[in-house]
Amino acid sequence: MKTKTIIFFIILLFSKLYAENQKTFLHFDGREGEIINAISDGVIKDLGFDEEKGMFVTVNYEELGMSVTYCNLNSFFVKRRQHIKKGEKIATIGMTGNVANAGVNLSIEIDDNIFLFSR
Repeated sequence: MKTKTIIFFIILLFSKLYAENQKTFLHFDGREGEIINAISDGVIKDLGFDEEKGMFVTVNYEELGMSVTYCNLNSFFVKRRQHIKKGEKIATIGMTGNVANAGVNLSIEIDDNIFLFSR
């Protein structure tokens, strides 16, 4: 449980939190072409293009009890339903969504059955 709590706080400390149209996302500045790696073992739930998100990949990190959607990507290294390992390349940062500068936007969905702040 401590790993989940630490990851959550690191994400909040090193990102910018935005809320637009009742959708909350975290933004990490980056350079176009920088590689995004998996934070844990997981499965690619979805990927594609959306006018708001740009190119995106959604990864289900079951062990961590969450799904993360990485937005504003430039290219993919994965495909739907692919099992990935911690540290494996997922995608590269781009400017394909509704953004002013390069970086990656994250949307995090926490599993209701996970209690992050345990003692």
